Amino acid sequence: MLRPGDRVGVAVSGGADSVCLLAVLRHFAPLCGVHLSVVHLNHQLRGEASDEDARFVASLARTHGLPFHGATVAVGPSEDDARRARLAHFADLRSAGLIDRVATGHTQDDQAETVLFRLLRGTGPAGLAAILPVTQEGLIRPLLDVTRSEVCAYLRQHALNWRVDSSNADPRFTRNRIRHTLLPALVRDWNPHLPAQLARTAEIARDEDQFLHSLVPPPLTDGHAVLIPTTPVDIPLRRRQIRWAIGHLGGKQLDFRHVEATLGLFAPQLGSGRLQVPGIDVMRSYDWVRFTRLATAGSRNWNYSLPVPGAVSLPVGTIRTSLGTMGGDSFVWDAAGTGLAIRNWRPGDAYSPAGTLKDCFEAGRIPLWERRNWPIITMNSEIVWSKRFGVASRFRSAGGSGSCRIQLSEPQLEPLSRFEE
Repeated sequence: MLRPGDRVGVAVSGGADSVCLLAVLRHFAPLCGVHLSVVHLNHQLRGEASDEDARFVASLARTHGLPFHGATVAVGPSEDDARRARLAHFADLRSAGLIDRVATGHTQDDQAETVLFRLLRGTGPAGLAAILPVTQEGLIRPLLDVTRSEVCAYLRQHALNWRVDSSNADPRFTRNRIRHTLLPALVRDWNPHLPAQLARTAEIARDEDQFLHSLVPPPLTDGHAVLIPTTPVDIPLRRRQIRWAIGHLGGKQLDFRHVEATLGLFAPQLGSGRLQVPGIDVMRSYDWVRFTRLATAGSRNWNYSLPVPGAVSLPVGTIRTSLGTMGGDSFVWDAAGTGLAIRNWRPGDAYSPAGTLKDCFEAGRIPLWERRNWPIITMNSEIVWSKRFGVASRFRSAGGSGSCRIQLSEPQLEPLSRFEE
């Protein structure tokens, strides 16, 4: 978990867990060759008490001669708002090259509470994995096997002070009700070892989740969207593909019914379909299902002048023109001609010998989302060339002052790397 040479920012809120974490890492850092700093974000949720927490943490950093990376930001009232703000602060520090990873003080009790919360909300194996010991975002949790009581015993043994966050007792927060009411009742009335067993459940779920991930054909991306072929895949793996795609695009508050509705778009007998899940537009066309953020699901018409020779960047790649002899994707071009342009397909577009492009799309099983940005070259508003379907008959014959060669470089689909929830 700790690697020699790592610059580890210790996330210290001032509470017992994070103060313990800092003390433990200060002991082991010299042995592991790790360079520590202290990271703190003042959420301003408790007024002066939050400011006192920030001063307390800054004082800890000074006392131990450690760099301090503090920031203040006003966040919304929810736990998710605060969490997102912390993660953004951590990401900023990593982007600035000040730290490599962030250590947080999550304990076995936090793990048990998270597993229980997700069970109550409804989740699958990935959700049951709960708090991961190491994430791709650079988070590490060295105390994940340590109980909260062991943390307090360590602090008392070493006479270490910490701050008490009054909001941790506020019953308005779901996690607090689980921590102070539900979990203690289950421990008292059902299983005294429940927190440890819930944590073991998370470990088992995490190992099985990682194994199943290795079996899932990764979705593809063109940089703007995620695409999954409708090739038959076992339903458990398909569900993971769907969650993978939506998570990559930042989809939030996804639940079972959203996944099952999306799963329906992969039915073999279905040729097209469309639905929306929170924040994401999902469309089936022929042999693909495409996921995009709602804000970018559509696109407007575009039209550019086309120089010869020259190049134009398009929403679907780059088109280059050059002067040369006839052959391949080239058309008769008169240097004295005017009005050479490239634009996207519009309903009603047709030319000889291809016919209507809509018919060409259907014959070629071109997905619906590709049609909107399908590139077409025109001369004085007459179609000269279309991607895949070639040059119009009238512009193939000899004549004019030469020929214009066309080369379209399109972005290639790439497999998505694994992401962590």
